[in-house]
Amino acid sequence: MAPPDDGMRSALPLWERRRNRQTSPTPSRRPSPPARPAWSSARTWIAAVVAPSEARSAFTEALVRRGFQRVPGHDEVLLRAAREPASSAGAELEDLLEGCDQQVRLAVLHTDVEPPIADVLAELEPAERALSRIRSQWLVPMLAQRRLVTYMQPVFDRAGEPYGEEALVRGLDPSGELVDGRTVMQAARDLELEGAVDRVLCEQSIECSGQLFAVPTCLFVNLSRAGVERSDATIASALRGLRAAGLEAGNVCLELSDAESLPIEGVARAAAAFRAAGFRVSLDDLAHPTEARALVEAARPDVVKLAPWVLARAVAERWSGLLGLLVSAARTHGALVGAKGIETTEDLSVAQRSGLDLFQGNLLARARPAAG
Repeated sequence: MAPPDDGMRSALPLWERRRNRQTSPTPSRRPSPPARPAWSSARTWIAAVVAPSEARSAFTEALVRRGFQRVPGHDEVLLRAAREPASSAGAELEDLLEGCDQQVRLAVLHTDVEPPIADVLAELEPAERALSRIRSQWLVPMLAQRRLVTYMQPVFDRAGEPYGEEALVRGLDPSGELVDGRTVMQAARDLELEGAVDRVLCEQSIECSGQLFAVPTCLFVNLSRAGVERSDATIASALRGLRAAGLEAGNVCLELSDAESLPIEGVARAAAAFRAAGFRVSLDDLAHPTEARALVEAARPDVVKLAPWVLARAVAERWSGLLGLLVSAARTHGALVGAKGIETTEDLSVAQRSGLDLFQGNLLARARPAAG
């Protein structure tokens, strides 16, 4: 294997100095939020449908005691407006369901007035799935009140110089405590609001980057499956951020997260749309050479980022064959290849010897709140 790159090795003190200077200031809310989404002021309604049986009859009576009302003409449907927070109603239902079979179906709806019975019946789903939605209701006011904050983690090139920043989402609970990005995105998946989170993060992070960067650089913005499928809405949000930040579209690299889970046709369409609008394109979390090669062929990305476990495996097993295959697949059309999750000097050394171009991880620089 090739020896460590001298430019990378000589840059380590720079990274160490950057890492040692980092602080963790309290994140601040974004000023001048745009208009609130239409659903933000809606009440949360919870409906339960219980088919006749002795066990379910007891469950029905328990629901009535807790404020659920039977819908006239549909005795099997019980409905109530959830008190705040809606998660408390979910906890009650979970307790009740422990003594009842799981054929109970639930629906969660958001509207200012009692929803029509047709809407209720259309939204019914297994209790476990609906309870996930109820438990995740805290995300609705978080989005409505723009309590999403952007963190930025630097990405370095082989010379140890900053290449760009990756925007990472965090949330703020009502007391101002941070909610980690994975928890925010899981709630978004439960509520099918991934696209809404993507659009807020996209616009907000780009606007923040205009304040953060003295010189325009590359901003990586993560997109979920919903952000990829709704590429038109993603582009509109990104362009709003660009206008506020005074940046060019070429400064932004729209990153297709968990790319191997996306359909090839959808990746190709989204990548073409993003590139036509002037944005750069990145594929994230690639880990399997065959899938990676097909995705690279479809998207023609500017940057490919490997799944963190690929580097971790190469370090643990002292074998970088998989890493080499992925680098080869990624470079089919000239993409830069990046490693994430660099936590140790050994991670960095293996990534460097494997010929990667971009490097990101807590060893080099931790994510910190973006200005504004």
